[in-house]
Amino acid sequence: MILRRFMKNVTKQNWLAVALDMIVVIVGIFLGLQVQSWYDGREIKLQENKYLANLHQDIEANLKLIFEGYSEQKDIQNGIINILDYYAGDKGLDALISADCNALALSHKQANPISNLPVAQELISSGNFQIISDENIRRAMSDYISILDLLRDRRESTQLFMVDLTSHYPEIIDVDLKIARKRLENIPPSHQCHFEAGATNTLFKNQLAMNSTRQWQLTRTIEEQLASLDKLHQLVDQRLGINH
Repeated sequence: MILRRFMKNVTKQNWLAVALDMIVVIVGIFLGLQVQSWYDGREIKLQENKYLANLHQDIEANLKLIFEGYSEQKDIQNGIINILDYYAGDKGLDALISADCNALALSHKQANPISNLPVAQELISSGNFQIISDENIRRAMSDYISILDLLRDRRESTQLFMVDLTSHYPEIIDVDLKIARKRLENIPPSHQCHFEAGATNTLFKNQLAMNSTRQWQLTRTIEEQLASLDKLHQLVDQRLGINH
């Protein structure tokens, strides 16, 4: 319709009408592009909010998981410290409890799991990282992933030097033989430790001290992991308007 009228006005050399037709076409194209741009921007915004909502769920699930592992890690570390204090003469044998014995049996264990953020990994692997418009959130995600890489490296390196004292010193640590079943029933194991038997065993005390040092290094990295994830949590909460 517009094209037919335009050609008719050109034939009649009605240049004013031609100009008006051109203006109508140009304005129509401009408005169409604006509407499409608005629609595309709206779709990107909706997709970003969906990613952020899913990221928030991942963060909260990981915070719970990491904190549980961190608490277990701290229990092991504190128990080892109590035992080392006993061997150093700073505490009496009567100050040691069953939890310290369990810590001794687990002194080579690394309680905290590697907690990935699936949404962050998806954004990076798919090349959609820039869909998150907040630069601070993008930087916080990158920092957390770097912390995870550090944690993986530290876990691998520390595990190489950890010593399973239960296998090497059965005369000091009497392992609860029902430990597997008790774990299934969520019952703490009840190992029996003969702490006084290790007092004169220099190799045992040296290996326990080495396990303690490795546990401390791992605990510090987990604390960095928690701090990094908590920072990301706060930024996403602010962006989504969530109050806890």
